[in-house]
Amino acid sequence: MQFTGCQEIVAILQSLSPLAWARCTAPYEEYGEQSRPPFIVFRFVQSPPDLEQRVLEVVTNFKGRLKWCMYRNGPKNNWVIEPCEVKQYLELHRFRTDVEGMDAYKELHPDRVKLAHEDLEGLKEGLAKITHPRA
Repeated sequence: MQFTGCQEIVAILQSLSPLAWARCTAPYEEYGEQSRPPFIVFRFVQSPPDLEQRVLEVVTNFKGRLKWCMYRNGPKNNWVIEPCEVKQYLELHRFRTDVEGMDAYKELHPDRVKLAHEDLEGLKEGLAKITHPRA
């Protein structure tokens, strides 16, 4: 199976409005069973009215194998997109870093990590349907 990488989702977000910053996990093919759960962290330079809300609606209404969340995080108020169960796991265990927590999660739930990576194609398709004329 060919997996969509988080980088493709970052490219869609960038096409909607310029990004000030973005970070995401490596594609599943790169690490296979050792892959971390997928996540996308980003911040628009200046989001057009209602764009962030439309992205949020696509993510939270997405019907994938897992439930997905989008929320604000960090001192710069970045947006994070990731499976809700990963967010809950990280909050419950309070790891020093997100990478440490994701490494622990992948060891416990490699099957869930694969499912999450499989979801990225559908999530990408939903986000690609958002249209916003760049002003």
